[in-house]
Amino acid sequence: MTLAAQTFAPDLFRGRTVLVTGGTSGIGLACAQAFRDLGASTVATGVTEAERSRASGEQGNSGISFRVVDVRDAVALDDLLGGLSRLDIVVNASWSDQA
Repeated sequence: MTLAAQTFAPDLFRGRTVLVTGGTSGIGLACAQAFRDLGASTVATGVTEAERSRASGEQGNSGISFRVVDVRDAVALDDLLGGLSRLDIVVNASWSDQA
């Protein structure tokens, strides 16, 4: 259990859906894990299938739905959002070094 989950009330986000872009590693993954630990239905995105596969295969990431989405691609992002029954929280942890 993450430190955030120990700090906040258990199930604080039960019934909520959280989308974390850039959620396959680093700060994004930590955010996805924390929201999952607090009861949220959590979707985390990465740009490549390799990122998605690595993150979904890591022990400790169960309960997080990992998807391949480049948030700079409006069609791919619309497809992802259209497939969610609800969306309560968005964490943008993605970055790009491209202008």
